[in-house]
Amino acid sequence: MERNVDSLSANVESLARTVVTLVTTVDALGTSVDARADRLEARADGLEAAIERLSDRVVRLEDKMDAGFARVDANATRLEDKMDGGFSRIEHKLDQFIGAQIQANQMFDRRLRATGER
Repeated sequence: MERNVDSLSANVESLARTVVTLVTTVDALGTSVDARADRLEARADGLEAAIERLSDRVVRLEDKMDAGFARVDANATRLEDKMDGGFSRIEHKLDQFIGAQIQANQMFDRRLRATGER
């Protein structure tokens, strides 16, 4: 029986060593997993910050583009107004020229008729 007790005692000690080894291994794995999780979390935080910076840059670029388009629209409107004014002046001058040409033609016709009647 003493032999059985010794054998049993040896088995218990072997199991205790195995349990200690398993606990140590599980603790090491837990620490490793925690460290990896911390690194992944740090990377995720870095990526979130980078995405936020990119988003801010996109917003700034959109604002600059909107301001640029507003300037282009204002310039286009100003140029259209200038062109309309210029065309209006040209049209007025053309009307004056046509009126003067009609008067000159009428005067020429009267003189021609007056010369022909003599």
